[in-house]
Amino acid sequence: MMTALLFALLSQAPAADAPPAQPVAQPAAQPAAQPAAQPVAQPAAQPTQLTPDPMTIPIPLSNQKAEDVRRIVEKLPTMTPRERTEAVQEMARKYGVVDYNPVLPPPDVDIEKYNSLSETDQVMVTARRFFLDLINGDPAQVVARSGLPFTLEDRRLERLDELRAEWARNLRKKRTDLLTLYDIEVLKPPAMEKKYGKAPNRLKSWNVGAGKTYFAVGNLSGHAYVLLLKQAGIAWQVVGYHD
Repeated sequence: MMTALLFALLSQAPAADAPPAQPVAQPAAQPAAQPAAQPVAQPAAQPTQLTPDPMTIPIPLSNQKAEDVRRIVEKLPTMTPRERTEAVQEMARKYGVVDYNPVLPPPDVDIEKYNSLSETDQVMVTARRFFLDLINGDPAQVVARSGLPFTLEDRRLERLDELRAEWARNLRKKRTDLLTLYDIEVLKPPAMEKKYGKAPNRLKSWNVGAGKTYFAVGNLSGHAYVLLLKQAGIAWQVVGYHD
């Protein structure tokens, strides 16, 4: 049943003429001014040392969006059908269409059905979409499913323009359209290491322990492509790639 559900997801105006100017009377000459008394130098004010109040420190936008989505989704079961429909539509309108760092699953996925899947199957939905976007050579969609910072092989990319440029360059030089996606395996980090061994040195920078993370190993035409995904809101962002 769960497998069937998983596949179902898969100027200004010109001024008027002025009157002639009237001669201006000249003021009487004033006596020479006396030099002003020099002010007494005051000691420089010492800056007030303030301890920041943790409650007033702004939360990064991406984190706030993720928290907002989680709160709404937690309330869905207690809502009426109409309230649920309106809440899901509002979430999709506010958070569903993004350039990167998604906090919701792909826009064409039914959020309520998706949310009923296991974590492994949710990761599978995102990984499958990512691999298919890769095969289609679509850098915009690849980036839209990605989170920052992103680790491409052993390169850490912190900015969106860097990530877009790197994916556009990579997809131009590779014939990904010749690839076929045969299978995807989703594994937690310990299971990944147990099955495939320790990561090579160039992948040591991958931030595997940041929150909930999974690996997705895709078999594309007999070659392994590895993704690292982390949870944000109810989405799973791709934050690492290796082929």
